[in-house]
Amino acid sequence: MRFVPGTPTLTHPKEKLATRVSITREMCAGGLKYIAPVLAGVTSAEGQFSIELDKCEIPLDDPTQGEVAGRFMVHSIEIGPGMLVKELAAVLGRAGYARLEDESTIPFRMADGRVHHQNLGLVFPEFTIRSAGSVGFDQSLDLRVEVPVPTQWMSNLNTQGRPLLGVLEKSLEGQTIQVAVGGTLQQPRLDRARLQRQNRQFIERATRNVIRDQIDRGLQDLFAPPRR
Repeated sequence: MRFVPGTPTLTHPKEKLATRVSITREMCAGGLKYIAPVLAGVTSAEGQFSIELDKCEIPLDDPTQGEVAGRFMVHSIEIGPGMLVKELAAVLGRAGYARLEDESTIPFRMADGRVHHQNLGLVFPEFTIRSAGSVGFDQSLDLRVEVPVPTQWMSNLNTQGRPLLGVLEKSLEGQTIQVAVGGTLQQPRLDRARLQRQNRQFIERATRNVIRDQIDRGLQDLFAPPRR
């Protein structure tokens, strides 16, 4: 504690603050949800984590205006779905149960009343999504989530009976989009209008590429020298 000069301030040296701590739902409902917003409101939580601090200065008269920076190190954490995980799972057409990426490091920084994070990996059975952004102490969200192209887009193509569906599916494998997430920890809100725009853009671009490839192959076959 530093009481003079100026504002009384709590400081902490650069070191490990916690090592291989067993996570609980209460921890998720407390401070951890600001570092990793997918932990907010989870129905279950199992695993271990560590925290290293690089900087910690918290004014006692207004702790929300403190500056803290460090790393949240996930050894293994499995979670039952909270509101944000449910929202993401609904868009991706998957069940809500997921886990944080094993042996991953999530840098975080608290400044100006918000907690910023990077490189948070959330693993579903078939793919991993990543988030970066911030959570305010008013619990407001300002996130960017990188997700694979939702499988529903391919389902839409199938129901419309469009040709070359299999080729289109292959052309979109591994493609990702960025989804903006606002709202609050209790009521996350995905930018669905942007998702719809990206839907159209991806399908149009993929269709053009597939048609061009098919034409190129046809021309190559047409002008290829005859086989002997």
